Amino acid sequence: MSDDLSPGHRDWFNLQFRVRFAQAHGQSFQDFFAELMEKAYPGDFVRVRAHGRLGDGKCDGHLPSGGLFFQLYASQSLDLKTLQQKIATDFTGALSYWGDRMRAWALVYNHGLPAPVVQQLGDLRAAHPQITITHWDQEQLRCLLDRMSRRQLEALFGRAPEARDFQRVGFPEIAPLVRAIEGRLAAPGTSLDGSLAPVPVAKLEINALSPASARFIRLGRESEQVVEEYFGAHYDPTLGERVAAGYRAEYVRLRREGWGPDGIFARLVDFSGGASAESGQAAAVYTILAYFFERCDIFESAPTPTVPTPTPTAPAPTASSDAPADQAPS
Repeated sequence: MSDDLSPGHRDWFNLQFRVRFAQAHGQSFQDFFAELMEKAYPGDFVRVRAHGRLGDGKCDGHLPSGGLFFQLYASQSLDLKTLQQKIATDFTGALSYWGDRMRAWALVYNHGLPAPVVQQLGDLRAAHPQITITHWDQEQLRCLLDRMSRRQLEALFGRAPEARDFQRVGFPEIAPLVRAIEGRLAAPGTSLDGSLAPVPVAKLEINALSPASARFIRLGRESEQVVEEYFGAHYDPTLGERVAAGYRAEYVRLRREGWGPDGIFARLVDFSGGASAESGQAAAVYTILAYFFERCDIFESAPTPTVPTPTPTAPAPTASSDAPADQAPS
């Protein structure tokens, strides 16, 4: 990243990348990948689009300077059989179409690779030693940010919200986000699973959230009173608890899928309204998430300390401590 970025700005762009990565599937993932590559490799990266019966040559983009061709797989859920078939078909098809131009090939994906796929890629390397075969995951894509200037990063992710943006958050910014969250939930009248409760102070540390995630939770705390006032003034007194129940359900789903703390956080940002280029709306998103981070069972809370049971001790002897226990002092 540009040398003129503060640690806070770096946190913002890394966090926004994770949120965009979490949002992207199918065509939106392909568009996001192309945007990243065009900023990271200006004048070199080429988008490849399907053209009628000619198709796309089994290629979603390439770097002519290095002869590197990309194939993307970004479904909402991993289907092993489909992925293996896609790798076999797309690699063979790309090699047939591009020939000697293809000196390297990379699978770009949004899920962890199962062992059979890792083995399949190894088999391709053995069968085609003249081609460098790699795979790019979230971290490889995040590293593209290090090649970009501040202007390029802001074009992709917007200006990082500052403290003043959080201070300006009010009902007009909160209301549309809450309505969107409510639209994802069950219809009014669904039974609730408990009321909101305060959170232990150490919750950020316990969950090992990255500095980026923790920073924006802390900034959101500065304006979270607005969220409480919004729910207090709303005509539906159950709205706050229903939204809290929605956050709990989403958190449980993400935990079951195996996401780590920052992966969950990025997907809850998406659940809260996504990564907006408008800094004022982004501040409202993190304000809402900070409010529910503190007041409902998303992420882990500090364990209740256990008080050890005292071990019974024998009565102190009446004799002098210098004398044997069975001998009275003279």
